[in-house]
Amino acid sequence: MYSLVFWHLTGEREGQNAMFKNKFVLIGLVVVLLAATAGGTWFVMRGSNEPAAEAEAAVPAVKAPIIHSLSPSFVVNLFNERSTRFLQVDVEVMSRDEEVISKLEDYEVRIRHELIMMFSSLTKEMINSLEGRKEIQAMTVATINSVLEAETGKGGIEDVYFTKFVMQ
Repeated sequence: MYSLVFWHLTGEREGQNAMFKNKFVLIGLVVVLLAATAGGTWFVMRGSNEPAAEAEAAVPAVKAPIIHSLSPSFVVNLFNERSTRFLQVDVEVMSRDEEVISKLEDYEVRIRHELIMMFSSLTKEMINSLEGRKEIQAMTVATINSVLEAETGKGGIEDVYFTKFVMQ
């Protein structure tokens, strides 16, 4: 009861009413601002989904890689000044075109011949270094593609993988 009399006599209660009104006005402005932001965001995002869907449809799907093994293993002699060494290599070939893999199988005898000649010419230093093996990998892709281009008019081998690489 003391507080009611105190507010009535001092007029502090009217000051609190004004303060409450200011809080309600401030809260109302914040709610309106949030609603406007949400509405603007929804409007902008709603319009941006359509071009993204069109862009996704325009990008062609990448074909899955096809792996073909050149079996059996390649075993070649590496001639050195001091001794004869042997290299055994298993080669897996990768393309995304089934026709290229089919042509690879058709001309596998010639491809194997060219790869044996290429592997025979390698040096011990080239085989033992990582950079040399990457160069051998690039040479293998080039050799296979050159045979396919000579026989069919197009290459199409994207990469080769060495699944076994042993020198003795």
